[in-house]
Amino acid sequence: MPGMNRAQFLEKFVYAVEKDLDVNGSTASWAASDQKPAHRFWGEEDYKIEVPHGDNTQYGTTLSALSPDKKFIATSSGAMVSIFNIETKECCLTFKGLVKSAIGIDFIPVLTNAGGYSLMIATANQPEDDSDLLFLELDRDGRKVQQPQLLDVDELLEKSLEPIITSTHDLLGPSAIPQLLKTIRADYRNALNKLQSTLESKCLPRITDDLGFYCATPFSSDGKLLLFRIDNRKSHEESSNHVPIKSTKGLVVYDLVNDVRKHILRHHTDTISWAGFSPDDQNIATASFDGTFRIYDTTTGKCKHVIGPMGGQGSRGQWSPNSKHVLFTGCKKKTLEDQTVKQTMFVTVYSAETGQEVADLTHDDTYKRVLSVAWSLRDEIAINSEAKLLIWNPFNDTIKTSFVLEIEDRMMRAFARSIRVKWLEEGRVLLLKSSDGTIEMWDQDKNVKWRLEKPAGIGMIRSAYGEHWLEQSRTLISLDMDGYLRFYNL
Repeated sequence: MPGMNRAQFLEKFVYAVEKDLDVNGSTASWAASDQKPAHRFWGEEDYKIEVPHGDNTQYGTTLSALSPDKKFIATSSGAMVSIFNIETKECCLTFKGLVKSAIGIDFIPVLTNAGGYSLMIATANQPEDDSDLLFLELDRDGRKVQQPQLLDVDELLEKSLEPIITSTHDLLGPSAIPQLLKTIRADYRNALNKLQSTLESKCLPRITDDLGFYCATPFSSDGKLLLFRIDNRKSHEESSNHVPIKSTKGLVVYDLVNDVRKHILRHHTDTISWAGFSPDDQNIATASFDGTFRIYDTTTGKCKHVIGPMGGQGSRGQWSPNSKHVLFTGCKKKTLEDQTVKQTMFVTVYSAETGQEVADLTHDDTYKRVLSVAWSLRDEIAINSEAKLLIWNPFNDTIKTSFVLEIEDRMMRAFARSIRVKWLEEGRVLLLKSSDGTIEMWDQDKNVKWRLEKPAGIGMIRSAYGEHWLEQSRTLISLDMDGYLRFYNL
């Protein structure tokens, strides 16, 4: 039987729902509208912007980030970063100063002292390589604060080629010049563009030194602390008792105000799969492939609680909005009645104060790998597991509702899944994005829904990350795989 890749899946998959969200058994209906319908397809958006991309797009990935005041949206594609004014849709800045591709972008969650913005950009040659963190400072209009003097690439190119053209003409004759210069011109232009990028980014504040990737909740709420992983595969650093550190993985709490490492948390012995600040910034939680979870004190850097090992891998986590609890997911060993042992997935809530288990999701034995979780202000946790979503209240241990994609083809099942989930408007509205690019939104108080669907037959151009809700204007901004930012007024 022939296999299937992601591009083939996106071209052939037809989106369908097996089980929809509901309230007490009453299935959600389409939201009423005087203008456009609640169920729309790409091409039926209110507005769209094509995201600029540079030549260095080997990842085929586009990213987006929303400014803290929701006035600007940043996008990255390859080694190019763009800033758009959300109200006017104007492109305020196209920044080409990256010498590596962007693998992550985030705005620092507070404005600068001058009322501007600071955009953090993680760059790397390959996604698995160590990354650099660069900080692009923007003014109130979303434009770059410092503008270095740039090269005139076209002028330099022509001036540099003049003696080559003359020599080639004398040696080979005029007929050989066009084809020879075509290759030389392209290679030299690439070299000048790389030099241009180096000059444009050389003055940007940055953090280097064998960085891994920054974390799920990278900034403290006041924007003063940054959380990122370091991988010491290349490090020969020794611990305080002069024992070489070879096996531990590190987590850095970086003080952005004083430009120093505040803490280096080295306890996990395998990859840190998730880490995040609590909403009140008092604690940091981590999950690791070594099968343990940890809770640290942000001020002292001390490890307060160790949970596990579970006999499997830790995958991700999510803080409660009040910072009193944290949810961890992963796999663990389970002994069955016949005394055989198998790996099972777990979703468990712990107390941040005591480190003790508070609630464990045991309602669904078919639960697979958890892809995304979101904890609402109503203490409802949305949990994505492959093609299924559950909404669970851990404190009364009830399942409120569920959502299941319809997938009949076995090969499709390997790709079709719900991948991201968010709570909006203080837990009233749920946003769910599937791997084909379709977005579902559900207002649970009114029990109505919207669907923004990728049409069947459109294959993959690039991976895309970013769904942003503007509550005041009731506008959803979606960065889609065809390279467009789409605006939907709901």
